Amino acid sequence: MDLDSLFINTDYKTVTVTIPCLETVEGDEHHHPHQELLVQQDEEKRGELRLDLACSVSASTDFDLTGQILWPVSVLLGHYLASPSGRALIDGNNVVELGAGCGLPGLVAAHFCRQAIVTDGNEIVVNLLQQNCTSFFNSLKQTTTTTTPTNGTTAPVVTAQKLLWGDRQDLSLLLDQIEKEENSQPQHPPVLETSQRRQTDPVNVIIAADVVQWVAVLEPLLHTVKALLWRDKNNKNSDPSIHKGQDETPPVFVLGIVNRAKVTWDKFFQLAHELGFTEQKIDPTEYLEGGVVPASCREYGGRETHIYHLYLTDFSKPPVLLFNND
Repeated sequence: MDLDSLFINTDYKTVTVTIPCLETVEGDEHHHPHQELLVQQDEEKRGELRLDLACSVSASTDFDLTGQILWPVSVLLGHYLASPSGRALIDGNNVVELGAGCGLPGLVAAHFCRQAIVTDGNEIVVNLLQQNCTSFFNSLKQTTTTTTPTNGTTAPVVTAQKLLWGDRQDLSLLLDQIEKEENSQPQHPPVLETSQRRQTDPVNVIIAADVVQWVAVLEPLLHTVKALLWRDKNNKNSDPSIHKGQDETPPVFVLGIVNRAKVTWDKFFQLAHELGFTEQKIDPTEYLEGGVVPASCREYGGRETHIYHLYLTDFSKPPVLLFNND
């Protein structure tokens, strides 16, 4: 008997998730980078993304395999990334998802960003991510027309890769993959006039959902985020509000979060402040119709789900990567 089978569940089911793409950015409906991938709803003047995801309907006993489940706050983050505000943030940028699990937010981002890399620290979950990336590309073959997008952009780019938080080697391999893909893509301007693109940074935006669960992982998580967003700007502090509407914003970590335990919540934001991050809670009216959280985005037990921006605004102390995973 394979003892692993007693503790690890890989009997995945396929679920279809629908994410609305509200069209409130002027001219956005004419310049979507992958317009042919949207299911149009003319009566509502919006499109939809429909993604088929393999996931587990029940958790494995290993706490490190929670990524096999599609959690509600991941769906909420998908809603945000497909909104005008989210699209403006990631358009033309390289996006990395940490603790991606099933990969929903990263796959949504892939429709709008330059390239998306979905990562997880567990090999079993990385295999699930690769499965969902394959399904994603297969769906593109079925839905993409022979018409070239008018803006000349390439097809969505998304890859799955292992990244254990705090691991120098994993981080180095990730940055190598980003550089390799970056060099292989044609250069083109951002699609949206409201884009906040930073031309020279390898990683512009980090996304994650439901990764703030255990106090023990908060420090390696935040140091990994800081390492990916790190810029050669000593002692440069900035207020994120002054960048609104400009071509450059501070490096940002877009986080879908659930307050399951006050001690973990408080510790996370305390550490974030100590490491040079400034948080901004995103009002639901910016990305949800009427500001109402859909049932698919509501956490079990009535816990509230939120979207935060964590801007890296203090570069006075470099990140610390804790170990090599040899």
